[in-house]
Amino acid sequence: MVQVLLVDDETSVVDALSIRIPWEELGVSAVHRAYSGLEAFEIFKLGQIDIVITDIRMPGMSGLELIKKITAVKFRTKCILLTGYAEFDYAQEAMRSQVFDYLLKPVSNDELISTVKRLIAQLKAEWDDISSYQRASNTLREHLPLLRNNLLQDLLQGRKMESLAFAEKLEMLKLPFTAESRICMLLIRMEGHFLNYNKQSMSLFEYAVFNITEEIMSADYDMWYGKDSHEYLVVLLKGKSMNPTEQSMSDNELLELRAEELQHNVELYLTGNITILLSNWTGLSENLSDVYEIMLYEMRKMIKGNSGIFKTVDISSQKVRIQSLQCLYEPPMLNQLLEAGRWEEAAIKVDQIMNELANKWNDSLEHINEVYYSLLSSFNYIAHKSGKQLIHIVGLKQLELEAYQRRSLEHFRNWAKDVLGLIREDLDQDNRNTNTIIINRVQQFVEHRLAEDVSLQAIADEVYLNPGYLSKLYKLETGENISDYIYRLRMDKSAYYLTNTHYKIQEICELIGYQNTSYYIKMFKKHFNVTPQEYRIQSVTI
Repeated sequence: MVQVLLVDDETSVVDALSIRIPWEELGVSAVHRAYSGLEAFEIFKLGQIDIVITDIRMPGMSGLELIKKITAVKFRTKCILLTGYAEFDYAQEAMRSQVFDYLLKPVSNDELISTVKRLIAQLKAEWDDISSYQRASNTLREHLPLLRNNLLQDLLQGRKMESLAFAEKLEMLKLPFTAESRICMLLIRMEGHFLNYNKQSMSLFEYAVFNITEEIMSADYDMWYGKDSHEYLVVLLKGKSMNPTEQSMSDNELLELRAEELQHNVELYLTGNITILLSNWTGLSENLSDVYEIMLYEMRKMIKGNSGIFKTVDISSQKVRIQSLQCLYEPPMLNQLLEAGRWEEAAIKVDQIMNELANKWNDSLEHINEVYYSLLSSFNYIAHKSGKQLIHIVGLKQLELEAYQRRSLEHFRNWAKDVLGLIREDLDQDNRNTNTIIINRVQQFVEHRLAEDVSLQAIADEVYLNPGYLSKLYKLETGENISDYIYRLRMDKSAYYLTNTHYKIQEICELIGYQNTSYYIKMFKKHFNVTPQEYRIQSVTI
């Protein structure tokens, strides 16, 4: 849905436009109001404004100056100018500023509605073009190396994917691999003088290493390469079927020959050294993360130095070393789920951890303790991030689980889910309380300052929130927009003054924040179906 910003130094114009135009029917989800160019620009910077409708002549910052600043920040924002001056110079300047339309005051409802409809249609057409298949294809091609690297990292970290989704990603990224592909892994570490370069220079050398690898390997292997979180280069190789080279040498001999050739060429042409670990053959879908962990383990044993080392790693004989709980450490981690407020997924994660513990390590006190202290650490983490102590949320009795209680995995599971539930309930209640306090402060501020500045920006400054976020929060909590609340409060206060005081109509107009008496009378009649004077007479009669 589109968001609109109305700007005019005449508050009656802004208020009238916000009320009399059926914005929701036009596809507008939020209408922001500003009473100066400076205020409008502040609101624009803090929100997601799609259309700006502004007067030209305003003190401080003119409408044309505002449009130039806005389009410099977000050039796709569409602007409509309103003015009482039918001057050619203004029209020329408006065209140079890429203004969508130029309307003379007083603008009729039909004219403005028609213009906004055309503008929204143009916005939709532009974004349809941006999101078109061809644009998406071009963008995908441009970001292909990054997307391939991200998918490789997901596999190395043990992230699970459904077979169909994985196959679709491989096809989309034009990777000649399948889940059934037999692959081997190269883990490459830059050595020697490479380590003396800055990050940008190192990236160029890494790119050169990948190019040399592709030049050497591409005749015999399909490749998929990227860089891991440890700054190592990772290359997956898949043999090309019926290649003549494969007929004269075994798979392992050919691999070792190519890896040594890679090492030699890097030393020769880049005058640097690399350490290469080469795995034996395995399936792409057969726990690639386990293979990667073994390779990392072996790389850690390799002392960094000026001379590169080449080694073939027999991954099948080392699987016994991988004895950590996989689910506990595979992304998304429990800490990440808790911090993002993804409570249902966090509960599922706890279940998965406990299931793995029950199925594989139910007789291992060390693994039970590993899970217990990891969960307890995550629970403390989210409590402390929320400015609380875990003991104050769950209580001392619930906080700790004795060793003998942990051995009962069902008791252990219930403890974890109970603590998770208590944390969620406490933080949810905090959010509700905080939101209630904010809404109360907004309403008190508006009620006390009704005759003064009650613009969205002024209210947001009072409660120290982004105007766009405050607008959404208020609507979510109360079911109405802030502007609707202000309008309703003005009408209610007006009715009270008319019934219970002897204030003149003009005085009431000023007390409730309207600067123009005729505009106030118009709004009052629209709300109550009678003029203020008629309302006062009727209340006396009753």
